[in-house]
Amino acid sequence: MGKKITGVSAEVFVQTVLEVHSAGGTWDDVAKRVGTKKTSCTVRASNLKKEGVNLPTLSRSGRGRKKDIVALAKMVSDFHASQAVASVAEVAEVAEVAEVAEAEVLPVVEQTDTQVAE
Repeated sequence: MGKKITGVSAEVFVQTVLEVHSAGGTWDDVAKRVGTKKTSCTVRASNLKKEGVNLPTLSRSGRGRKKDIVALAKMVSDFHASQAVASVAEVAEVAEVAEVAEAEVLPVVEQTDTQVAE
């Protein structure tokens, strides 16, 4: 697979790029079809673009997957919402502990103040 693109004509190369682009493929896919390295394909495409051949842009990534921005945004939003709920629960727990402490400590303090005053 490490061969230089020598046996593939410019016409075949461009046709391959167009077909791969139509299928939503990547430079890895072009390289496999023409039997060479991805970098050789991207260099050849760059040179053709410099000569005026307006090739479509392909992904350099081998993953070939599109990002679902809406799903990613929802994931982050759900995370922040769960953090907010956890924070509210923590505050409620602290407030409950404070109320219990106040209910238990205040009568003792009042009783001690009454004893000191006598």
